[in-house]
Amino acid sequence: MKDYYATLGVSADASQEEIKSAYRRQAKKCHPDSSGKKSCEPFLAVREAYEVLGDPQRRRDYDAERERARRGERLTVRRGRPEPLRPERRGAASSEIHVQVRLTWEQVLYGGRLRLWLPALVECPACGGWGSLGFLACPYCRGRGVIHDEAPLDIAFPAGLSDGAVGRVALQNGLILVLHFQV
Repeated sequence: MKDYYATLGVSADASQEEIKSAYRRQAKKCHPDSSGKKSCEPFLAVREAYEVLGDPQRRRDYDAERERARRGERLTVRRGRPEPLRPERRGAASSEIHVQVRLTWEQVLYGGRLRLWLPALVECPACGGWGSLGFLACPYCRGRGVIHDEAPLDIAFPAGLSDGAVGRVALQNGLILVLHFQV
């Protein structure tokens, strides 16, 4: 999951006015015409973040999704390699992440591979995971050293899966990915 708050450089409890101001500041800084950079990607990321956070309903939906990811469907990525966080174990032997996967008829007939993007905690690119820039807390990660993002996971599946089929993939530290296939 992309961290739109970090993209705009604001905290999760920022007001709509603070978000708007941060968007203008970042857009001016990242716009290809004013920054001299040929790439539009940084500007498009800022615009995407503002489109979500600038709309109160979309922001509520985004915050709810972030909260669901924070409660247990988390991975951590350090130096580019995914490594699941240790789940909270309240009497359960493992923690499960449930994902619904919609397949095309071609995928059902021939099988194949798919890439899933799972919620992840990633080392902060601004402070390198230290949580601070000099003597000040890093504004990008708010002093935590990590930001919320996504990590890829490639899954191979066989031909002939039926609607409602369930697949289980064991991840590290007792996490289990449960795939619910729909045709």
